[in-house]
Amino acid sequence: MNVGANGGGAVNYEPNSHGGPVEDKTYAQKTYPVTGTVARRPFEKTGDIDMEQPRVLWAKVMTQWHRDHLVDNMVKSMKTCKPDIKERMIQLCTNVHPDFGGAIAKGLGLPPT
Repeated sequence: MNVGANGGGAVNYEPNSHGGPVEDKTYAQKTYPVTGTVARRPFEKTGDIDMEQPRVLWAKVMTQWHRDHLVDNMVKSMKTCKPDIKERMIQLCTNVHPDFGGAIAKGLGLPPT
């Protein structure tokens, strides 16, 4: 149970656009031998593989009704977001599927990316 402010409205994730926490590399795990070398590494985008499953969900699993409701829910949730956050989300949804990003952009009254 938390009885304090629990950070209030501050962000608690990285990356963020609000001057929130950033990685402290002094706590990086050191390497050690096993059957090779083990190390923690920062996330690196490896092409389009991260978008394959959501793309199939959008294009082949969801009906138009489901797509419309997903877009409507996302647009309503993003109306008050800062413009840079809206733009990043539109780009992310466009990476999943151009129709998805386009629908989000249209709903927010912004040009598609």
